[in-house]
Amino acid sequence: MPHDIKPSKRIAALLGAALVATLALGASSVARAEGESRLSAADRADVARIEAYLNSIKTVSARFLQTSSGGNVVQGTFDLERPGKMRVQYDPPDPLLMIASGIWLTVYDPELKQTSYLPIDSTPAYFLVKNKIDPQDVTVTKVERGADSLRVTLHEAGHPDQGRLTLVFSDKPLQLEKWTVIDATGKTIDVALLNPRFDQKIDPDAFKFVDPSPMQPGRQ
Repeated sequence: MPHDIKPSKRIAALLGAALVATLALGASSVARAEGESRLSAADRADVARIEAYLNSIKTVSARFLQTSSGGNVVQGTFDLERPGKMRVQYDPPDPLLMIASGIWLTVYDPELKQTSYLPIDSTPAYFLVKNKIDPQDVTVTKVERGADSLRVTLHEAGHPDQGRLTLVFSDKPLQLEKWTVIDATGKTIDVALLNPRFDQKIDPDAFKFVDPSPMQPGRQ
């Protein structure tokens, strides 16, 4: 059995980023409370269409480009296969790696040379890798349309002060392209999917973890 290592603050921050991905790739965009009163019938129809699309996704493979309002830019690869499997790999010089497969979420932090094994159902990644995402209590506050695009802005129901998320889709056909997060402090993170491939076969080896960290006391 893997030895459970207490995750570092850096890993905890990464899991927070996983929650963003959870909202972006799977959360059911149910307009509630204040959101319902602001949305038109056309808005609600588009929200329902987006919800059906997000829940229909079985696999995703993509490069991603992540930029922050502080000027930090990182890239990496993202693979998802529902149910149960996910891989997030950041590029060097800081190739942090996160793999979900089975009951564990495995996170390797090369800076600390530490591997953490976390029960998948105790992390935000659990909601992302489920076969179907149960409806989440989120409030949709805005639906914007371009010539061939849709933008939907939402926040957690009852907690608008916790930040907001904007999902950006190309349309005709509908496809997720990027998301923007503005946190409670006003900081912004943009994540763009580069050449995403949806519902295509992913090599099973992508979800296998070979631990490169030194042996830890008590590990077997």
